[in-house]
Amino acid sequence: MTEFHHISVLLDECIEGLNIKPDGIYVDGTLGGAGHSTQIAKRLTTGRLVGIDRDPVALKVAGERLEPYKENVTLRWHRCLRIWIFPVWTAFCWIWAYPLLSWMMAVVGSPI
Repeated sequence: MTEFHHISVLLDECIEGLNIKPDGIYVDGTLGGAGHSTQIAKRLTTGRLVGIDRDPVALKVAGERLEPYKENVTLRWHRCLRIWIFPVWTAFCWIWAYPLLSWMMAVVGSPI
């Protein structure tokens, strides 16, 4: 695995606050080392997690860490993290839960 050091801040509080639904759709706009995203992905059955980051090393590491959940995960690089959706601020983590929109289909590349 590529070396990448990251400590997820308030992980338990974020996951509890999100109240993850197994069929929900979640967007992590600051994917980083995938600490929060891994906890979301492991709770999904038919849901979808979209992870976005501008750091190619972070995306590589996140891809390795999220490999067991690849059926429910889409990762994308984006040069700028200005994502024009309404974020849900939960215990200082920028993870969004938002219904299907044309924006999300454009990010994923196909209907979810």
